[in-house]
Amino acid sequence: MTQPKTRTLWLIRHAKAVDPAPTQYDFNRELAPRGQADVDAFVAHCKSHQVAAASWLWVCPAARTKQTAAPPSQDVAQPSD
Repeated sequence: MTQPKTRTLWLIRHAKAVDPAPTQYDFNRELAPRGQADVDAFVAHCKSHQVAAASWLWVCPAARTKQTAAPPSQDVAQPSD
């Protein structure tokens, strides 16, 4: 009898975003420098622990969520040098 395929679900919140400007639409807020650094550290952690790339990503279309998801979706799949 074969074992069922194991799947892992990760729920990741967007990284730190810039503070909203008074007239800025919240959906357009981008990552703050600290948020980008957190994303970079997350990608480095995944690479150093040989985390497999995600098969599926569900990402809100808000700017900060797309910026958080883009590097892991592109970089984690690549082997570290």
